[in-house]
Amino acid sequence: VWVSMEDMVVAEAGAVVEAQSFEQSSTTDLPDDMQIVNADIESGILGMSFDNNLPITCTMTLTFDQIVMPGGPTLNEVLTIPANSTVYHVINLAGASITSGDGNALTSLTYSVSVESPGSGGAEVVIDNTARLRASISPATLTFSEVTGTFEEQTFALDPIEEEIDLPDELDGLTLETATITIDIENGTGVGGVIEFTLSGIDAMGDPAPTVEAVIPITAAGHTTATITDGLAELLSALPEIFTFEGNVVVGGSGEPGTIRPDDRATVTWTIDAPVRMSLENSTIDTDPEEIDMEDDEREDVRDYLIEAEFTMDIENHFPFGLDIQFVVGTDSLAMVDDPDYEVTVVAEASVAPATVDPLTGFVTEAVTTRSVVTIGETEIEALTQPDAWTAMVANIPGTDGVIVGMKNADYLRASGAVTVEILVEEDDDE
Repeated sequence: VWVSMEDMVVAEAGAVVEAQSFEQSSTTDLPDDMQIVNADIESGILGMSFDNNLPITCTMTLTFDQIVMPGGPTLNEVLTIPANSTVYHVINLAGASITSGDGNALTSLTYSVSVESPGSGGAEVVIDNTARLRASISPATLTFSEVTGTFEEQTFALDPIEEEIDLPDELDGLTLETATITIDIENGTGVGGVIEFTLSGIDAMGDPAPTVEAVIPITAAGHTTATITDGLAELLSALPEIFTFEGNVVVGGSGEPGTIRPDDRATVTWTIDAPVRMSLENSTIDTDPEEIDMEDDEREDVRDYLIEAEFTMDIENHFPFGLDIQFVVGTDSLAMVDDPDYEVTVVAEASVAPATVDPLTGFVTEAVTTRSVVTIGETEIEALTQPDAWTAMVANIPGTDGVIVGMKNADYLRASGAVTVEILVEEDDDE
């Protein structure tokens, strides 16, 4: 008898199942913007589910050789999956770490799942053709407390810093020869890189001043101080009223391993060194006008009974250059210092010598004080005693003829003036 059967599909069958075992490996990707050598996990869970549709009990072992659990062992989870059941399991990864073990960078984690079953123990069981053993591992969301590895280049923009600066804009001939900007970078991250910064300025007319640019290497987890002089003197010589500091911090991309933490920060501060060396052209500075406080009868007495008058000037010069000082009088407090065509009366004038300068440093060590007493006549008295009279000091800087002088923000010029008058006092016959 010959029997032929074709395209037969078995729906279910009864059989004795012998002991079984198999193993399968797979990978899960790590973030592609870093290659991890070692990472400490602050929080995260690994969720798994196992479906066993077979009529036999299975033992499943999940192994991640690159995940080290707290206390030292690698992740090795063993679960028993009863016949015809589904098991859900969660592994808490807080305190665990990811490590390559050999110092090489990781881009993925490799895991293996092994299954063992003692079989049906010699008994016959019925297995249908839909029975399967399935394992599902959910993607884990991990928070790292520390990551050591190599990182792709990343750029972080610095928030622009805008500051006003009070340079003596009256000194139109100011030419700075040298100046220094100091950049202090505190890198709280374990990744090195560079800082790209730009310092720009706007002058009183709203025009841009020359720009200073630099690229400064920064070390990982350390303090970096850099000084820059190139271009800064030209920027300051434009007498900017506003400075803008901006730029980027670029880290990673070098292939060198580094360490980062969630609370890592980097701070950047900048200062312009106050002492500067400059040459001066002929310039003029003046003080704010002050009103002369005299009673009307005092004005009349000085005018009517004047015999002699003197003007005494006390001038303390802490600048490294000489000045020509004038005390002037006018009745328009605004025009007398702002309008070059406004005529003022010069009450007294004197020349002041430069302060004492250290020949080694070029900076002032001691002020020079000058006292000048001059006799003034009726013209000056007339100006001083007119109603609404104001006085101001005007200092003319002859310039340094290209000679470089050093100045600090502690340098100053102090001047005061006093009028001494001698008048004729007659006896009043009515008293």
